[in-house]
Amino acid sequence: MRILALDLATKTGWALIDDEGLFFGGTVHFKPDKKKNKQGKRYSDLQNFLSDTENRFGKIDLVVYEDVKRHAGTIASHVYGGLKAHLFTWCDEREIPYLGHGVGQIKKSFTGNSNASKLDMMCAAKKKGFHPVDDNHADAIALLLHTINENNKAA
Repeated sequence: MRILALDLATKTGWALIDDEGLFFGGTVHFKPDKKKNKQGKRYSDLQNFLSDTENRFGKIDLVVYEDVKRHAGTIASHVYGGLKAHLFTWCDEREIPYLGHGVGQIKKSFTGNSNASKLDMMCAAKKKGFHPVDDNHADAIALLLHTINENNKAA
């Protein structure tokens, strides 16, 4: 099963497992084009990233995302909501199921602590044999592994 995990934000962490069990991932930046006053650029960039990822790895069977309930600021909240809406639209158009997982739930399954820090998440990823490029990528890895574990429990 090909699963794409996303930690949605201006700096989106992503992790993917392919049909052969190989892991891929990193961080992609979705910045608005302030010089041209194109705030929507980040959302079209997300959709392009998703399409490019599917073209590179093949049909995605499931998209999972960090379901954030609170943000530190209004702008971050608006950006997250916009990214989530565009993710849902992209998935719906392709009939790809998507599922959100709570931040505390992901952190607890990855580190044992639902309030784990960014550093804790990075260290846990490294202990599990991954090489995250930053904390966003570590969060996506944690989300992907959490989803795999949940799927294995359900099977």
